[in-house]
Amino acid sequence: MRKIRLLILTLLLLTGGHFDITASTWLTTFVFVAAVVLPILFLGFVARIISPALAAISSAAIAGAAALLLVDEGQVERAVELYALASLEPYVANSRWFEDVAGREIGALGAALPPEVAAAAQERGSERDLWATVEELLAELNAHESGPPDH
Repeated sequence: MRKIRLLILTLLLLTGGHFDITASTWLTTFVFVAAVVLPILFLGFVARIISPALAAISSAAIAGAAALLLVDEGQVERAVELYALASLEPYVANSRWFEDVAGREIGALGAALPPEVAAAAQERGSERDLWATVEELLAELNAHESGPPDH
């Protein structure tokens, strides 16, 4: 289910929110998802060359997608932190789609944390710098990608 949500997130970002799905769109999306980290790396690159408003939207989407990946890795506290950061952007905070895909699940998992832990994670997220956080995430992905294979 997580891979389907990431596929949809990638498709949404690649098509600018318009689901005019053509064969080339599906092929492009498949290539990005098949490579696992390329959607995030691509969006990070695009975020640096397009307008600041669109870059903030892309960066918030990257933080939201990374929060979902962290949930899969069992890093719930960090996922709550990143989703709090992503939710500072109105594009994420006011999006029913983001709420359905990530917010509800991360919120439920965050509610299962001790209240002081969840509150601290949300506070750290709200105090983080979006650009610096995306840079950190990209560096982590690059380090993970160049590390020894998991066997």
